[in-house]
Amino acid sequence: MREAGFSEVERKIINLLKTNARLSVREIARILGVSPTTVSRKLAKLERMGYIRGYVAITDDSKLGYECSLLLLIKLDKDGDPDLVAKEISQLDESCMCLTTVGTYDVVTLVTCRNPAHVENLMRKLRAIAGVSSIESFFVVRRYKMMNVNFYG
Repeated sequence: MREAGFSEVERKIINLLKTNARLSVREIARILGVSPTTVSRKLAKLERMGYIRGYVAITDDSKLGYECSLLLLIKLDKDGDPDLVAKEISQLDESCMCLTTVGTYDVVTLVTCRNPAHVENLMRKLRAIAGVSSIESFFVVRRYKMMNVNFYG
């Protein structure tokens, strides 16, 4: 299905960049069978219109000294504002992803910490955020896929 103002070539460019944001304009053009000028123009449009919001490096957190990753499911009290809480959590260096949700939990975040003491400190910070009622934590044992990058296989 095609969105208004969004071409099949643009969709293919996005899909290529999702798996490898380091592809050059020339490489993308070669893969798609179009000119580098076409790819450059399409990329500029996709960035300008907000379809592409940035380019990131996906790191191996354990190699950077972050031994603990946790998925945190957060419930808010009746006065808690999910958007305000999520914005505050998003400002923390430990937060890799933060989402507001509908259902049992109001906010879900993925965090990385150096060690258990760092986790304990972070949990104290999170519990002190206005509106946070409870936090359920799940220790991540292994990542298989993150941001369209497969870690195994």
